[in-house]
Amino acid sequence: MPHLAGQPCPLRAVPALPGDPHRPARQAEPVQVQHGLVTHVDHPQPGLLVHAGRGRAAAHYRGDPALSRRLRQERGDHSLEFLAGMPALQARDWLTSIGGIGKKTASIILLFCCGMPLMPVDRHVERVSKRIGLLPAKATADQAHDYYLAILRPDQMLEAHVNLIRHGRVVCHARNPEHDRCPVAARCRFVDPKAP
Repeated sequence: MPHLAGQPCPLRAVPALPGDPHRPARQAEPVQVQHGLVTHVDHPQPGLLVHAGRGRAAAHYRGDPALSRRLRQERGDHSLEFLAGMPALQARDWLTSIGGIGKKTASIILLFCCGMPLMPVDRHVERVSKRIGLLPAKATADQAHDYYLAILRPDQMLEAHVNLIRHGRVVCHARNPEHDRCPVAARCRFVDPKAP
């Protein structure tokens, strides 16, 4: 599933909702794709550089001295590309063994840079998922990552992640969700606590 030259990117365009006051039409998407390559990913981890280099997505880290030192000692450089050769959960465990990197950040890096089938769960994904019954109401954010590994096929992770975030930002706000615009309102426990 890596984004290689000549292969289609699995990210599908999500159409803008009519009259969306929260997202101007020309605002950058969290993932930018050019010629089938992921060229940029917006995420909260400072210092992580994501770019398409030599026909494939690559990630390099700068900024955190502990991670920089560990990469230099173990790998001889600052590249995170070696993670692409590991099984997804082993790569996630390697990243989360570094202080300050949790499952969400590790999953973002591995999903977007290496094409690994992991589901990053941020506040939007968690909120929407609990409201429509994809996750148990009392599941922690850490548990949510593993629930998604059980309920989604590997080829569904990227699209589910992007669409749940978008739905959470545009329609399913933490306060005052826009139920009249919501295509899944019938499943929403915020609307009806007894929803399926």
